[in-house]
Amino acid sequence: MTLRDEEVTGHVPTEVEYEELQQVNDELAQRIGDMLKVHKEQGAAIDLALVLRDYLASHPRTHHFDLARMVVDQAVRLGYSESDYRAIQPDWTAINDFGAKVQANVIDRY
Repeated sequence: MTLRDEEVTGHVPTEVEYEELQQVNDELAQRIGDMLKVHKEQGAAIDLALVLRDYLASHPRTHHFDLARMVVDQAVRLGYSESDYRAIQPDWTAINDFGAKVQANVIDRY
């Protein structure tokens, strides 16, 4: 998977592209891992829609789709929602100011 950026032209060397992708992936893993640690210690649930909205606000709109996929990928590796096992479908929640929405149950299991 590569991050898309329609505002930039030219060729990015594959090794640089991978390093940028890995850096984003590592940052997301750390951020979600920290939230899951708080969940484990205090029982605080993680609202993935809020995580996405906060994270995407600091990135260009052209990256939102790819970054959202990465956030969800990291989250499902590290925690899950009890609602998923009870087949409860979550409401759609806006994750940016451009109309993007996500359906994500609150992560409440470590």
